[in-house]
Amino acid sequence: MTYWVYILSSGPIGTLYVGMTNSLFRRVGEHKRKDRPRFTTRYGVDRLVFYRGFGEVTQEGPVDPAIMGPGLPLRGNRNDI
Repeated sequence: MTYWVYILSSGPIGTLYVGMTNSLFRRVGEHKRKDRPRFTTRYGVDRLVFYRGFGEVTQEGPVDPAIMGPGLPLRGNRNDI
């Protein structure tokens, strides 16, 4: 089974969201339809800007700091940059 790490954005200079799923098509559709009144719905985050597939999920998780790019924290808000 393939697991996906993905990054969504609210716009060119907006809020980022990093998620992981086993069905990228379904999960991005849920974000676009705003199925759940949570973070991505509140901040309008529904544009897929990056995705990468992995064969298995380890306890550490497949999120590599290289995915986020230089200087971007894995947690925290954008004011910390």
